[in-house]
Amino acid sequence: MEQLVMNASNPLAELKDIHLPTEPSVLPLSIGWYIIICLFLGLILISLVRQLMKKSKQKRFNHINSLLIAIEQNNNLTHADIVAECSNLLKQVSMLKFAKENPQFISGTEWLDYLQRKVPKFKLSNSELHYLANIYQKHELKDTAKFFADVRHWIWRVI
Repeated sequence: MEQLVMNASNPLAELKDIHLPTEPSVLPLSIGWYIIICLFLGLILISLVRQLMKKSKQKRFNHINSLLIAIEQNNNLTHADIVAECSNLLKQVSMLKFAKENPQFISGTEWLDYLQRKVPKFKLSNSELHYLANIYQKHELKDTAKFFADVRHWIWRVI
């Protein structure tokens, strides 16, 4: 009877064999979480690589653009000299980028076709770069700012 009274006063006395579960572990996660983590890390890696490539491209462009600015700011050059110097600069860029194609030996309309093939979305017929087809003739550039802008645009697209 005493035991019955004790059990009545303490209802949890009979629950001595029940234990609390162990704390859940952070790992192992389900396969879905591993896939999400891998995708997230992959996106971070891709964005870092793209940033490095963009920074490298910007650095190359800045170097070439400084050469183009020197041509642009040289007041002693005639329009024909400007066209010839820019053509030489574009050939140097082409030789660095496409050395196997030997662009240094191309001239005239073939040179314009070559430039067009390298940047198909940029229509050279609508640009001021059509002067590059005849670099040894006297030229009067109608719009030198547009000519230099078109040269920069071609260089940026190729680099």
